[in-house]
Amino acid sequence: MTETEIPAAADAAMRLDPPHPGHAIADGCIGRDAARLGGERTIAAAASRLGISRKHLSSVINGRCGVSPALAVRLERAGWGTAEGWLWRQARWDIARERERLAA
Repeated sequence: MTETEIPAAADAAMRLDPPHPGHAIADGCIGRDAARLGGERTIAAAASRLGISRKHLSSVINGRCGVSPALAVRLERAGWGTAEGWLWRQARWDIARERERLAA
């Protein structure tokens, strides 16, 4: 297994219940540790850098709304991953929620 491969059990678990992409924004782009690596210290600072409202970014981070193509491009332009990567995370989360809905 290479350094970038995900163990099979972890991969299966993530497919069944992937995290909302807002968690990755909060963990990797905002906070003291993220600020040392090119992120921002606060949600307000990150929102300003992205050109969106603090309220909207907070809604994404807290899973109340998703990562749109427009936000994905803004995240990419800020140097926080690729637009495709953010949309892939959102699609995985959306698919898992739809599977749950249909199974109920």
